[in-house]
Amino acid sequence: MTVRASAPRFEHHSEGRLGIGEAEPRLSWTVAEAPLGYRQEAAELEITVASPDGASHVTVHRVEGPDQVLVPWPAAPLQSRQPVAARVRFYDGSTWGPWSDPGHVEVGLLDASGAPT
Repeated sequence: MTVRASAPRFEHHSEGRLGIGEAEPRLSWTVAEAPLGYRQEAAELEITVASPDGASHVTVHRVEGPDQVLVPWPAAPLQSRQPVAARVRFYDGSTWGPWSDPGHVEVGLLDASGAPT
């Protein structure tokens, strides 16, 4: 059986949320499919952030341990109005599972002036 993660959620927000107020949102996910007794030893988070010029910047971050709830933001702080996508995959000590579907969110205004922070 393949180990599969759910799409990550940002803080406690629902999928596709617009206007979150966090520059460094914590991420949560669940094991959507795994054999009995499976234990996550690490996870990789793929973060895709859109820049104002329309380009996307992708980074991958390894998180050690079994944590899956409100994991600290691993990438650079986000700016106002940035759309973000995140995917996760698990490591069991010998193999990596497939990437999850992406979770999506857009940052709201983090500065009252409306300028990117």
